[in-house]
Amino acid sequence: PGCWTGSYKVSFEDCCVIDPLGDPRGQAVEDPAWARLEQLRGEVVLKHRKRKPKCSARQVFGLGAGRTATTALSNHLFEFLGYDVVHGMQPDFVSFQEFRDHAKHACHDNVFLDMFPVKRHMAYLDTPVFGLGCQLFATYPSARFLLVERSFTWHWRSFKTMLCTNSVQSGDCEILNRKQLRLAVWGRAFSDFCMHKDLLCK
Repeated sequence: PGCWTGSYKVSFEDCCVIDPLGDPRGQAVEDPAWARLEQLRGEVVLKHRKRKPKCSARQVFGLGAGRTATTALSNHLFEFLGYDVVHGMQPDFVSFQEFRDHAKHACHDNVFLDMFPVKRHMAYLDTPVFGLGCQLFATYPSARFLLVERSFTWHWRSFKTMLCTNSVQSGDCEILNRKQLRLAVWGRAFSDFCMHKDLLCK
């Protein structure tokens, strides 16, 4: 709980919109995760019709796991607010491991220690950021953190689609560095997927 100081937590359960990726067969399904984000963006647009808005927070991390509206946040909210967005990173696993285990004592050239160039508003979302919440908070105490949650039912349907398309096509189960990163943040769930992906993705 101490890691969430100054954060904003959102949970979507009571509204729905169409998510064409929510169904493994490509059919559109109602998905509670998108409507509130669209509402938030609409409110921002109404308030700032004459100028592109800027937020006072220069450093933002999205700690929602993959398929918790990270694309909607990147494309529809943070970019509109003037942020340079990094949606998913593929750092060297050694750098990730070093920062995860020894954040305050990581080598000075570690990629996670230099995430915010001067005078730029930056937002980071998705892998592997959501697996480093406490370490990032300790390193960037003035940053803001946004956590988006989804119910298991909605998250699983969307997540399975992602695994069976993007992950399979990108070789996440075969390319060592990519696999190590995902095992570190998803744990046994990802190793089980790699073992049974042919069956799961039929």
